[in-house]
Amino acid sequence: MNIIMFRMGKEKRRKLQAIILNMAVLTFLLLASCSPVYYGPSAPVLSGFEEKGDVSITAGAGYSDRIRSIEFFGREPNAPAPDGGDTSLEGADLSVAFSPIDHLFLQYNLSYFYGDETNSNGSAERYSGNALFQNVGIGWYNMMSENISWENTLTFGRGRIDVDSRFNEELDASLVKYGVQSGLFYKKKIMELGGILGLSKIKYDDIEGVLEFRGVDQVSYLKNNDEHLLLEPGFVFRIGHENIKFQVAANTSFNLIESDFRQNNFNISFGAQFAFNAHNLK
Repeated sequence: MNIIMFRMGKEKRRKLQAIILNMAVLTFLLLASCSPVYYGPSAPVLSGFEEKGDVSITAGAGYSDRIRSIEFFGREPNAPAPDGGDTSLEGADLSVAFSPIDHLFLQYNLSYFYGDETNSNGSAERYSGNALFQNVGIGWYNMMSENISWENTLTFGRGRIDVDSRFNEELDASLVKYGVQSGLFYKKKIMELGGILGLSKIKYDDIEGVLEFRGVDQVSYLKNNDEHLLLEPGFVFRIGHENIKFQVAANTSFNLIESDFRQNNFNISFGAQFAFNAHNLK
């Protein structure tokens, strides 16, 4: 190689060095590219109901990401992400809950996520996608004291994800999620704080399309990793008027089956809750 470089002369040698340098930079950018993600936790929901007729309507905008420092299952904290890219998603959520009789409530939740993922150096996106998820729940609540309520909920939902790449590839899949969650809620007139713990199973089906990442067929990847068990703790904080409050809600998602599954594990949402008792409006 040294003999060839010597014979080329200084000018050709500089051109070859520039080509090699550009190829090295391009290779680094490709290796730093982010990966597609197929799941992100929705904002946690706590009604905080006290009696029949209670109604809660909550809406918010959120942010979902993968944070390595909070992964405790199958990976050391602060370990580097295997694909090194930005997997953040933006979203919106809506929740409506109603208590028709004492100790029983029904709820409906709608979540939407959208993301244009970028390389780790902030350059143009490689993957983009969106997801729409809705679920229903039936729950039981009880006032343990004047200011503390306890509630448990069974949930079932379905959703659809769509992932696209700038190489004109696409992956579509349906998602089913069902589980249980339990929460404690502390209530005052202008402030509320609650903690929640959920255990859910998700399953993907109707997986279609053509999408490749680093030589791996993502359709086959998702078909081979189509069931997961998730542990999702979170909190809800509200402050404001008796009937209208500003809300901050956040939760994490720990995959108990496959810690390296392509998913986000953190969600934070900012919004507002409108709460009232329907019977008091008469």
